[in-house]
Amino acid sequence: MTCSQHDPVPEFVRAFHRCDVDSQREPWRPTPFRCKVLREHPDLLAALQDEVHRNNGITRSFVKSRQDPIELFLAMMAWGGAWHSAHVTLLDTGIQAAETRARIEEIVSTVREQGAGEGWSALYRPQTKVAGLGPSFGTKLLYFAGYDRSPGNPPLILDVNVMAALKNFPLAGTDSTFQGCRPWYREWYERYLCLAATWASDPKWNEKPEVVEYALFKQGQKLQRSRQVMRGGPCRDAEDQLAVPPTGEPL
Repeated sequence: MTCSQHDPVPEFVRAFHRCDVDSQREPWRPTPFRCKVLREHPDLLAALQDEVHRNNGITRSFVKSRQDPIELFLAMMAWGGAWHSAHVTLLDTGIQAAETRARIEEIVSTVREQGAGEGWSALYRPQTKVAGLGPSFGTKLLYFAGYDRSPGNPPLILDVNVMAALKNFPLAGTDSTFQGCRPWYREWYERYLCLAATWASDPKWNEKPEVVEYALFKQGQKLQRSRQVMRGGPCRDAEDQLAVPPTGEPL
């Protein structure tokens, strides 16, 4: 997909830099459920514990460094934070199936060899779709598997926070970019990647596309909190439901 001319980089995006992305830490602890999920991957479990001990959380670089596709997927899920019930089912039983593992491996291979757009499609094709892996965590997998390794614009995370920022057109300056395009579809995702690549290449800023994603994520968080205050309660979204594992133990 060819990137068209976009509006200048918004100031809230310019405020972020590569160091902000590199310093991101996601909390993690070895609960009984998580140890159960990782019981067949003792080296990854030990590496996660060491990562948290040394860095007080999981860094993006740690997840990117996983060589095995299944361990990359598991590290991504650890980094990704809150899970809803479909994620718990996927981690509790789904990942044990050879078919599920083969589909994850195919998604990783597709994004690395054919690019982010085909990676997005692989998340939804009947022959590669993984039950419980929606766009928020699905694009996390594409990002960690393909960033700096995929042809074309690099894959980026598109979760509810990034989407909230992108849909706030007057503030983000993205109204022309997404005109006539439906959210949560491949074309929207590819336009988002074009926008991020174009903004990142601005010579007056000169950053990386993942910095754009992180800036949008932080902006989206602010917007979501504002909506919660206005509604007088938590903002509920299909991709933002917390879950309790089947045993009721901590996640």
